[in-house]
Amino acid sequence: MRYVGQEHVLTLPVEDGRIEPSALGLAFDEGHRARFGHAAPGQPIEIVSLRVSAVRAIPRRAPELLAPGSGTPDAAAQRPERLVLFEIGEGPRPCAVYERAALRAGDRIEGPAAIEEETTTTLLRPGDSAVVDGSGALLLEIGASR
Repeated sequence: MRYVGQEHVLTLPVEDGRIEPSALGLAFDEGHRARFGHAAPGQPIEIVSLRVSAVRAIPRRAPELLAPGSGTPDAAAQRPERLVLFEIGEGPRPCAVYERAALRAGDRIEGPAAIEEETTTTLLRPGDSAVVDGSGALLLEIGASR
């Protein structure tokens, strides 16, 4: 809030969700005096911005679980193999590619492999592996050779 024509604003809490215009004006004058050292009772006041907070209990949902897989990604998850350069000085290696959204719980992928999704790609180097848990998270195991 601020006095009309003023630049500086003052934020005031409104208790119990009730807005009484006369009480709000008095609270603003008191707050202005405390903050800026003066007030102008009776002068027009304007609300510059209004913030609302609400708290409500919502029922907790059980996490959605992926359908169980066979332990090996099925054909729907497989994409065409690609050549990937893992080490400078070495040539590119064939790399299996999987679509993450098509993986199922318990599917295990051995590197070298790429697991693609819309916003990222998880790259498994040779010796690395990933297992899809029930919630869809990838549990990575980094090979001992690194």
